[in-house]
Amino acid sequence: MYILKSVNRIIKSVNLNWIIVMMVFVFVLCLMFNAYYYTVETMVSELSDTQNIVMVIARYKEDLAWLKNEPYNQFKHIIYNKGKNKDFYTNKNTLEIVDIPNVGKCDHTYIYDIIRRYDTLSDITLFLPGSMDIDFKDENAKRIIKALKRNQNSAMVIAHYDEPIADAMADFEMDVWETSSDANKDKKVDAETERSKYRPFAKWYKHHFGELKIYDTSYYGVMAVSKSHICNRAKSFYENLITELDTSPNPEVGHFFERAWVAIFHPMDGLISA
Repeated sequence: MYILKSVNRIIKSVNLNWIIVMMVFVFVLCLMFNAYYYTVETMVSELSDTQNIVMVIARYKEDLAWLKNEPYNQFKHIIYNKGKNKDFYTNKNTLEIVDIPNVGKCDHTYIYDIIRRYDTLSDITLFLPGSMDIDFKDENAKRIIKALKRNQNSAMVIAHYDEPIADAMADFEMDVWETSSDANKDKKVDAETERSKYRPFAKWYKHHFGELKIYDTSYYGVMAVSKSHICNRAKSFYENLITELDTSPNPEVGHFFERAWVAIFHPMDGLISA
């Protein structure tokens, strides 16, 4: 009988220990979940609250439904509308809708915004095309936003070259271009580009930047740029640049701009490679 009682006590003790272990395990899981939720959701929210960050969106025909999604729904934004319709998503974070002519692709929109807000720029401007429903653009933007959490400064997804970009892409030209967004395809626009006055790329680059040696470039028109980096250049510099972008909806020079943003905002001390 004594042996049976001892065995029962042991079993009860073991069961109690397992219950305690399971309770601790569940508690740890809850802590991990809360930590994950804080990282993915709350940190982005806090970043938008504590930093003056504004998204600038270059829209043509897109529905902008992606603005409903994390992390984009955390940020105040300005929509520059180049389309004829206004059938697109907005929310409480939409600061302005500004109608502008359909010229110059997203590059024109970004320069236009810089000129328009030069004296009232946000601490960081997150420049985005309206076609953020395209996977590779969405991925790049999310990498950039994560980089902003680590170090609240300019951030781009960088392609690095072993030689200056003016040499690496010296002969680059773009004779024909069709937009990558299905929503924006337009037979009247998607055809031959309007040729740049200075081409190929090396000639255009030297005209604007001389012998400045830049080894990094960023593609797809997705980038975060600080006010201080934008203001490395005078407002008149951007006013001169935009004249190359305001004559055609499909300019070759837009592809030169895409490859030269790091030079345009030079020097970009502290630039984060996302």
